Amino acid sequence: MLRREPTTIKLTPDDVKEFYREQTYNTISGSSEPAENQNLATETQQRSIKERILGERGRSQRSTRLQAHPDRSLNYSVDLSDSESSGVSEKENEYQPNKRATRKPNKTSRGPKRRKTVPNNIDQLENFQENPIFETLSHAEVAVAELAASWLDQFEEDKYDAVKDMLNFVLRACGCVTLVAKHDVANADSSKETVAEIQAMFEKQGSHEYPLGLAGNSKNANWKDFKKRCLEFVDQVLVAASEKGTLYEDDELVELLVTWLGALTTSNARPLRYASTLLCLQMETTLCSLVAQTSTAVNRAQRQLTNEQRNIDNLLKKARSGAKLAAAKDRAAQIEQNCQLYSEHKTYLETFLQDIFNTTFAHRYRDTDAQIRQECVRHLSYWIDLYPEYFLESIYIRYLGWLMTDQDVAVRHEVLRVVLRLYQTQSMVAALRQFTSHFKEKLIEMAFYETDARVRSNCVQVLTEISRMGFLDTEEVVKVASLIFVDDEDLIFQKGRTATRLVKDLAKFIATVEAQSLAEFMESNSATVEKVAGSLELSVKDLLKFHGMSQMLVEAERYYNSDVATKAIKMRSYNSRPAKLVRVCQNLFALPRYHADGALETLCGYILYDFSANAEIAKIQHHIELSHAQAFFVLGLISAAATIYCEADANEFHQQLFAKKQDDQTNDRMLYLGKLVAQLDLLFDVCKKTHLSVFLGLFTQLVKHRVCETLDQTETETKITAQLLKTFREDQLSSYAPESPEYFNSINFQFAQLFEHLNIDMVEVSLKVDEVAQELAEELTLAIKDADRLQVGSTLCKMMLLRGSATKSRLLTQLMPLIDDICSCTASLPLSDELDELVASNKASEYFTCLLFLVAENLETLTNKLKVDPDAEVLDELHRHLSPLAPVKRALLDLVASRAQNIDIWYAVCNLYLDVFTTLNLLKYYVGPHKDVLEHFFDTEMSVEPLSSSQECLLQLFLILEAQVASEKQVELDRTEHEDVNFETTQMDDCERKLCTFVAKLMLLDKTVGLETSIISRVKLNRAVLGTLFNEVLDYEQVEIKEEEQPKEQPQEQQEPPEQSSDQFLHTNTSVPNLLPEPVPDLVL
Repeated sequence: MLRREPTTIKLTPDDVKEFYREQTYNTISGSSEPAENQNLATETQQRSIKERILGERGRSQRSTRLQAHPDRSLNYSVDLSDSESSGVSEKENEYQPNKRATRKPNKTSRGPKRRKTVPNNIDQLENFQENPIFETLSHAEVAVAELAASWLDQFEEDKYDAVKDMLNFVLRACGCVTLVAKHDVANADSSKETVAEIQAMFEKQGSHEYPLGLAGNSKNANWKDFKKRCLEFVDQVLVAASEKGTLYEDDELVELLVTWLGALTTSNARPLRYASTLLCLQMETTLCSLVAQTSTAVNRAQRQLTNEQRNIDNLLKKARSGAKLAAAKDRAAQIEQNCQLYSEHKTYLETFLQDIFNTTFAHRYRDTDAQIRQECVRHLSYWIDLYPEYFLESIYIRYLGWLMTDQDVAVRHEVLRVVLRLYQTQSMVAALRQFTSHFKEKLIEMAFYETDARVRSNCVQVLTEISRMGFLDTEEVVKVASLIFVDDEDLIFQKGRTATRLVKDLAKFIATVEAQSLAEFMESNSATVEKVAGSLELSVKDLLKFHGMSQMLVEAERYYNSDVATKAIKMRSYNSRPAKLVRVCQNLFALPRYHADGALETLCGYILYDFSANAEIAKIQHHIELSHAQAFFVLGLISAAATIYCEADANEFHQQLFAKKQDDQTNDRMLYLGKLVAQLDLLFDVCKKTHLSVFLGLFTQLVKHRVCETLDQTETETKITAQLLKTFREDQLSSYAPESPEYFNSINFQFAQLFEHLNIDMVEVSLKVDEVAQELAEELTLAIKDADRLQVGSTLCKMMLLRGSATKSRLLTQLMPLIDDICSCTASLPLSDELDELVASNKASEYFTCLLFLVAENLETLTNKLKVDPDAEVLDELHRHLSPLAPVKRALLDLVASRAQNIDIWYAVCNLYLDVFTTLNLLKYYVGPHKDVLEHFFDTEMSVEPLSSSQECLLQLFLILEAQVASEKQVELDRTEHEDVNFETTQMDDCERKLCTFVAKLMLLDKTVGLETSIISRVKLNRAVLGTLFNEVLDYEQVEIKEEEQPKEQPQEQQEPPEQSSDQFLHTNTSVPNLLPEPVPDLVL
């Protein structure tokens, strides 16, 4: 136990400054509190120091309680600043060691000095007597109220002995084995020195048990709720003291606890600081509860007193009411006395509330320990809930605003959780007006840039409640709503699975703002709306609702494109505008506000309604008629609804529309789809000129899930399909580079998706597809005959969109007879006067796409045939499927050797050359049992070994790409003696990606057929200076290809060949993407 002689202390400025430093030592650097609160803290601290140091001079034995009250005037001008200001300059706060007179060292030899050791735990102490409070609370089955009553009785008998036990309980809860004695706590003025000595002994312990901080993670039932029992003990002490009257009769009860626990809150030892802070905060919470009860009693007594006064006034007017009047006056006097007593108790308790807040919370809310800051936030929320008339003031709520930007995620999450609950409590909304005006911009900033998903989601929810109050401007609403369009190519995108939660919260934000706007409009235009409603079959309120929502999306998307989006063009297909439209609209349609009461039928009627035929609507036409941009989003809602209903349980939003599984759920779903199918003809007529892309997405969903067939509406599907095929045939479609961002945003992509799922089993649809394919083939033949290469490219563009699994067989039937003509036309491209125009319009790429498609489909058909039917006539199959490809081989050899002047066309040709020849050489590994026949066929009729002259051409292209990359990286290249490429005349975009892609394909061809050693050596010559990505391509270990026959016995699943698409068959399309890591994710060949 601590034993110390009395110390005489004199009041000096250095002592005052040292005390200030200790008060602020454990606060976060870079934070401070408002000026008036700082002045308050300084005054109360300074008075406490004087009282402590002066001892008996000028005061009685009883400690003087803090009497200062903060000024409740609002001051938001001071935010978290660089340091905690306490009236002392920064220079004065610096630590300056005391200068001592130097003395000569004593040369007398001394023996080794014995160091005082501190035991690590109580097992190393002899005759250790455990603290009774700690020992009792360490058991799960404990009557905490009885323990509190027992301690209170002890306090009434010997207050210092009780305080000693309370302080030792805190020390043991922190794992401290050094306890204090009764005489250590007898003098409250020495609390600073006592705590310093406790801290020194605590720090000398080699190890520490920490029951209060770690018991919650224990599997032992006795320790699991230890923290909860500790807080309950402190709570019950004050409750019992209030019930017995000790709390009001003996003010030293709270004073002593606050003095000693408050002294521990300034300790540098985090466990001591955490435990004492936690108990002080719990004391404040309990006092809030007691003062709230007292305030209720005061109000009740005042009401009773008012009633009695009214009764007395009535009795005075009546005769012969002397006895009743006297009794009434006696009751009024008693009630007035009770009211006065309750008021005194309330004032008395509020004084303690202010004392604890100033001495504990005002410093610990910015403690270096995030757990302490989190506890401060949590208990402040308790105080606001328990005693709002006192703590629901801006002088206290502002602490939540300052901690919203805390450096710790858990603290920020706790703050926003508390703030959200305050905004959701209707009775507290009015008091948050000034808080909102000051911290609104900070909340919006956090919604954009917060890194934690939970905090960001809570921030959006808070902004939703603020918008419900009408505290957000139109510009701020649009700014927040624009976040719903953010994708993973934007810097502020919230990564992880929780990104979907943020989108759902933003959808609720949009719905809330729209509902608020509609309510305001209805309030000012109710008469007009009622008059218009009589002339419409549709609900005017629903139309206004969807009009407001779509207008908000239009403005939000515009803001997103101009101020938020990191890239103007999205590289990934799922970030294209059509894909994003469906994703956003599904989140919105899943909300009850937008899918209830037959919303899908209303949306269809809204799109189809002709407002010009209704004269009554003219008064509100601006608020109800859709613009072109708004119609896009309303159609998006219809498409999103169709997607949810078609995919049913496979869709994540389906459960929100049908929360409970019911027997008639499927019938309801099909009922809604049936109403949609009934409107398809009219919707197509509206959309075919302006929003055909959205309609194609909608119709593709219906076709994919065979909705019309299920509803026995095949006639409607046939009719719409015929109209779409006619539009496809007649419209001029632009060409796009394969897998380019522009392609995914184009109507070409939507047509390609439709042809993937078209119902060819329907006779009428099958005939229409054959007709379109035949017409395109005739058009292609005529264009080739006329040497109209631009028209050939346009026709091939449409034909390549028919490569979908449902229509590609019809396409192949028409293309195979024309393969010689297509190859001849392709081989003549470098000599064409239209070459630059073909390249600029991407029509040249359609030639190469067509050749690659023909090669891939023939090889896929051949390999599948040989695997399914091993006994087939191999030579016949080879002639049937490979002989037609001979023109492709000849065309490619001519194109590569031509060394086209246009570098883009030459690069595309060489890539196609590598793809085709690598694939042909890989064929023998797919048909192992027939390898000999295949090799004989290649040797005699269709050699696929690249010629040496072609290899030289490939090397020349490599040298051009290498030089371009070196120029960008500003590095010098080593060269061989016979390099004669004019590098200055060629320029390419994105040359590093193209170089790495080209080299990856080149190395794969070397693996399959073997290139000249000099070619490979030259490719690797400058690897040291061409960057990490280039080296990763060269170092990539391709799977070793072995010429092995298939085993005779195979599992059943391996005997059946998997269904492969054209792209899957080409080895370059499945191997090359793995060569190249994330910096260039679009290297999909």
